[in-house]
Amino acid sequence: MTRELIRLVAAVAVLLLAIEARAANPCGKAYGVTSGSTAPCGGVLQPTAEALAGQRCLLVDLPLARAATATAAAHCANDAELAAHHLRACQAERDGLRSRKAVIVTVEKPAPWWRSPWLWGAIGVVAGGAAVVYHSRR
Repeated sequence: MTRELIRLVAAVAVLLLAIEARAANPCGKAYGVTSGSTAPCGGVLQPTAEALAGQRCLLVDLPLARAATATAAAHCANDAELAAHHLRACQAERDGLRSRKAVIVTVEKPAPWWRSPWLWGAIGVVAGGAAVVYHSRR
């Protein structure tokens, strides 16, 4: 009886290990499984819509994102090169201005309008004309 009991325990242990090994068997390929049915292998189960979204992400979105990143990197490199060129031009202009001698220009303040000779000349012509007209009527 002990032998039979040992055989029975060994058979149950082998059966449990086989079931557990079957459940631990990861899927080598994708299987379509309907709700409530048993999967032929183990692993992470996910809905078809999520699987298709993940596949689209890997096949379409990821390459597009990599291409956009490469384009942005090229633009940044061009911008950096342009900024470096602009900096060199500004430094050259600054050095050119530093090497020039300072020129001081004095600007005279213009005379007030009542000191203009043209004003007093015009007033003299008008006054002289008025005097001639006044004396000619007498």
